[in-house]
Amino acid sequence: MGKSLVFVHGDKGGVGKSFTSKILLDILYEPDNDYLALLDCDSRNPDVSVVYENKVPTGKFDLSTGDGWAAMVDWIQNIDRDIIVASLPAQVGKAADEFGGIFSEAMQSIGVSLNIVWMLDPGRDSVILLENCFRQEWPYNKFFVVRNTFLGREFDIWNSSSAKKKYFELPYAEDMWIPPLDTGIRDALVHRNLTFTEGHEKDGSETGLNAFNQIRLRNFLNQSRSNLSSIVKSVIADVADNKKALGQ
Repeated sequence: MGKSLVFVHGDKGGVGKSFTSKILLDILYEPDNDYLALLDCDSRNPDVSVVYENKVPTGKFDLSTGDGWAAMVDWIQNIDRDIIVASLPAQVGKAADEFGGIFSEAMQSIGVSLNIVWMLDPGRDSVILLENCFRQEWPYNKFFVVRNTFLGREFDIWNSSSAKKKYFELPYAEDMWIPPLDTGIRDALVHRNLTFTEGHEKDGSETGLNAFNQIRLRNFLNQSRSNLSSIVKSVIADVADNKKALGQ
C-alpha cells in the first residue's frame, strides 16, 4: 500500500490540532495532486474539512465508539491515496486509550505507516496528556512534538518535564513549533474558508486581507514550512520506503 498516516493529536481542545492539520495540508497540497487525503474526525467543529473537502478525498468518523475506529480503518485501507492527514477531536483521549492501540496494530497489519504529531500548549495538562500517550506505547513509526507558540511563548513546564526528556531520547526528535499568527488574519481565512496559500495569493477583495497582512501570512507559512519540514520529509520518505518494500 505504501501509505503514510499523520495523526494530529493533543487530546485537549484548543491546542491547535485543526490549525496544524491545515498547515500540513497546505504544505503537501498541489492542485493536481493524486496522493493526498484528509480525515476530519472533529464532528462538532469540522473546520478542516470545510476548507479541504472539495480539494482532497475526505473521511469523517466519530471516534467516540469502536465502530467509528473500525470504519476509519476500512476507509484508510480502501482510499487510493498515499498520504493521509488526520485531525483528531478534542477529548479523544478516553477512546484512544481504549481503541488506539488496536488501531495502531491494524495500521501495521495493512501496511500503513502511522506518525503522530502531538500539539503542545504551555500548560501542565498538555504535558500530562502527552505523558499518558507515551505510556500507551502504541506501535507507530515516528512521534513528533510540536509546540504551539500561538498560545504562549513560555514552555517552562514542558522544559522541566520527564516527557521532554523521553521525547528527546528519540533519535529523530527536534524542537518544532508553530509560530503565532495574527488573530485578524486567521479569522479572515476562517470566515472565507480559505487555505493559507489562498490567503496570501488571491486578490485582497477575495481574502479580506490587505497587502501588509498578506505578506505577514506568507511569512507565517514560510516559517511553518521550515519548522515542520522534518515531518513532511518523514512522511514522504515513508511512502517511498513502503512502496519499495512492496515492490511497487
